[in-house]
Amino acid sequence: RMCPKGFDPLQSYDNFRTINITTYASDGYLGGYFTFSFNTFSFNFPANGNYWSSTECKASFESLPNIESVSCIQSDISDSGASQYQITFLEYSYLPHENNIYTNDGNPPLSSFKCSNSYITSGSNPLCTLSDVIALSVPEYVYCSNRGICDPSTGNCACYTSFSSPSCSSYTFGISSITSAINEDILSLEN
Repeated sequence: RMCPKGFDPLQSYDNFRTINITTYASDGYLGGYFTFSFNTFSFNFPANGNYWSSTECKASFESLPNIESVSCIQSDISDSGASQYQITFLEYSYLPHENNIYTNDGNPPLSSFKCSNSYITSGSNPLCTLSDVIALSVPEYVYCSNRGICDPSTGNCACYTSFSSPSCSSYTFGISSITSAINEDILSLEN
């Protein structure tokens, strides 16, 4: 069994994995649907940007079992209905949906994402392209968040001290106790 995965709460990072989805038609009005997939999980979305807003984009991505949270920013919509969407992956599912072929370490390569135009009904030369925006200094998505030990027989994490949650991704700040080996009073003299 696979243990929960998460971002290491003590890892420093500057960004989240971000891609662009760009839709296009050389002529005419885009109609029908594009299909987006990430590691075999997919959804259809309206080819025409007038019918798929940033809010609907976010909801579509978050409907995938391997994605927990994204931000989706739609750019201007062209006369053909073409648009661009910037997708930032803020959190993946703490229960990993992967296998020995499809994995995710928090920075999936662009080849893990696909966009197909199989269900386009109008618009000349329709395209849906994907491009990298940010793929550097992103958080690792790892078993037990690198802050616990995975028990593959149960699929549970045994979190280290001060770490909690199913994926050990929560950290409790502070000092739990301090003990001293010095048994005498200390006197400090200053001039």
